[in-house]
Order: sequence, then structure tokens, then C-alpha cells
Amino acid sequence: METKFIAALLLFSFLVSMAAAEPAARPDVKPMLDSALEDMTCKVTLDTDTMNAIIALFPALSPALTPRIAAMQSDLPKLSQYASLGDAKNYNVYVQEMFSQHLKQNQATIKAGLDSLKSNSTGMSKNETKAALRSLKSTLQSLREANDRCFDMKKHANMVLNYYNNTLIIYQRRAQNLSDRGVDASNLLDLVDGARAQIFVPLQDEISRTDNASELRKALHQYCLYDGCMNGTNFHMAARFETMRMADLLVVMSPNAIEAGRSSDVAAVQASLEAAVTEINSWGTKDVLQDQLSAVWIDIRSAAKGLNDLFVALNGSAGAE
Repeated sequence: METKFIAALLLFSFLVSMAAAEPAARPDVKPMLDSALEDMTCKVTLDTDTMNAIIALFPALSPALTPRIAAMQSDLPKLSQYASLGDAKNYNVYVQEMFSQHLKQNQATIKAGLDSLKSNSTGMSKNETKAALRSLKSTLQSLREANDRCFDMKKHANMVLNYYNNTLIIYQRRAQNLSDRGVDASNLLDLVDGARAQIFVPLQDEISRTDNASELRKALHQYCLYDGCMNGTNFHMAARFETMRMADLLVVMSPNAIEAGRSSDVAAVQASLEAAVTEINSWGTKDVLQDQLSAVWIDIRSAAKGLNDLFVALNGSAGAE
């Protein structure tokens, strides 16, 4: 009876989170996306102004650079759409798969174009080329200085830090809620403490010690509560928390489920969770591809559905008694 009573108390929070099948309520991400969009806009302005400056001095490079300008300008409407919807997932996917690639392509195209000047294929004399390069150097310096003033990286970094802090508070409340209802959630509370120690505190230290935009950007790319730090520390908080949370709930529900003849259902949920946990553990603190994340969330959603079905079945049985 005790486990059935605990399960009944968990009904609302359990079903709400299972409906989402991803982390439950987080702080509002839209202000942070709007801030990130400002940063992306500054990057687009810098790259397009740089390429336009090169074209103005070396028109022969226009066929290579003009398509790059168009590609950059096409990125902003898409990113703006995701930011306006508060769609962090698709915003981040687009940045990683499209926008970041466009930035790399810009740099490669610019370098190739400037290198080609050595072959004197522009129709300009050497003296004209040298004079144009001196003018370009001055222009690019001005553009970089303008870009440094374009975006308040310190403000954005503190915004990210505040988001992480509020997110961890929510996770801690969810874990404590389970504990208060009689579920052993010590592993979840330890997970939150681990996220603070490995992500929040070192990021906070880095942000507090510098106002340099490059150093702040490096810090944000070094410590990620979820994923996205290509060469940094990724905690994979959402996937780790949800798999642990469902495992804790399964412990509570299993005895009655087995007693009711639902052993195979318990085993199916356990198998989905084990598959997800095995994959998550293989990541360590490395960044992962979107396909890897999607595959894990298929297992997590499968476990969530199985738990929900078990709850409905057991709740019906309890009612019948």
C-alpha cells in the first residue's frame, strides 16, 4: 500500500514530465536566444562588411565572395525565427550545422582570394595591389574595432550563467520533490551538486575574472551544462537527470507491477533506460552529434511511455480494490 500511495502522490508531476519526454520546466530561454542573435548579427555584419571591402578594392574576387555574403545574410532570418519562438534546440542545431560552417567557409574563401593576389591575376600592378592591401588592412582594423563594440559579451556570459543557475535550482527542486514524497532521489541531488561543481562554479570563476570578449567566449565554449562545447566539458544534464529520475520511479513502481503480472513491462522499461544510460556514459564529457542525442531520447521516451502505461495500469488496479 505504501508504494501505491507514493505513486498516487507522484501522478501529476510524473505525467506532466512524461508528456514532454524531455526535461521539465526550465527558465525562459528566449532572452538568452535574443542576446545570442545579437552576437550572430554582429558576426554577419563583420564578415559581410569585410568581404564587401575586399570586393571594393579587388573586384576580380567578387565572383567568389558575393555568394558567401548572400549565404550569411540568409542565416539571420532563420536564426531570428528560432529566437522569436524560444526554440533553443533548433537554434543551436542551425548554428552548429549551418551558421558555423558558413563562418568557416567565409574565412577559407577570403584567405584563398587574398592568396590569389600573389599571382597578380587581378589585372592590377604590383604597386596598385600593395596600395590596395594597405588600405584593406586599415579598413579591416576599423571593422574589428567596431565588432568589439557591437556586442556586450560580459552581459551575455552573465545571462548564460544566470540561466544555468536557475536551471539547476529547478532540477534540485524536482529532485527534492521526489525525496519529500518518499522516493530515494539522492542520486539526483548528487547529480545537481556535480553539475554545479563541474560546470557552474568554474564558469562563474572564468566570467568573474575577465572582461575580455575572447576569453569570455572561450569560457562559454568550455563549460556546457547540456551539450555544444566542441572541445570543452559537456555535462549532458537533461539526459542524465531524466534517466536517473525514471530509474528512481521504476524502483518505486516495480514491486506492485510485478505483483500485478507486469514483469515484462518492467523489464522493457529497464531495457530502454539501460540502453540510454550505456550510450550517455560512453560520451563522458565530450560533445555529441544531434543524431546521437536523438537516438538517446528515443530510448528515454520509450521508457517514459512504459512508465506511464505501468502507472495507469496500477492506478486502475488500485481503484478497483
